[in-house]
Amino acid sequence: MHFKPVYTGNNKLKLTFILIVYFFACYFFSGYFYLGKPWEIPLTAVDEFFMFSPGFIFIYFSSYIYPLSIFILGKDPNWINRFIISFVILVAISTLIFFLFPTIIPRHAYPVVGDLNPLTEFSMMLIRTMDVSNNCLPSLHVSSSVLITAFYFHDGDDSKWFKGCKKYFIPSLIWSLLIIISTMTTKQHYFWDCVGGVFTALLVYFGIFRRMQFNTK
Repeated sequence: MHFKPVYTGNNKLKLTFILIVYFFACYFFSGYFYLGKPWEIPLTAVDEFFMFSPGFIFIYFSSYIYPLSIFILGKDPNWINRFIISFVILVAISTLIFFLFPTIIPRHAYPVVGDLNPLTEFSMMLIRTMDVSNNCLPSLHVSSSVLITAFYFHDGDDSKWFKGCKKYFIPSLIWSLLIIISTMTTKQHYFWDCVGGVFTALLVYFGIFRRMQFNTK
């Protein structure tokens, strides 16, 4: 599977802008344009275990800028190129699924009320306004986080603590797990959305990310 490299080391700002515009264009398009009536995702025991906790909204928000960390911490242009192209394909696949098979969860069942500090309340209301519930499965927050963790497994200097992986892999793994939990504790997603996100990320990782080659001419 051959691709032309898109990252040169001198175009970080340009690629950052392009990826941000691309992601949000696909993300918000899929929230408002879709075929048929959205299907409501069923509640599971896992969703009941992770109770509604608005304080997790700040971890949830971090997933929007998490992919850009590769331009700060990434070292090997080969792996950075692999991630960028895989991320673009991941978002495209997810957007197509959202369009063809729209899904929702009953966020109205989790009203933003109670003794919340103003910043938390504002953040929850903001995300409820921006992130409409028609594109839940697979969760892009989950799938992108899994793909980022896979990137850090390969890229960078060797870890001093865990032989066989890179030094940013463990912190990335922990943060990705927190993001996955935050999708359920903010009730932006249910458990099956997370399962779909992990599956989609693994599909892109094994089908594209690891098999990718670049044309240098």
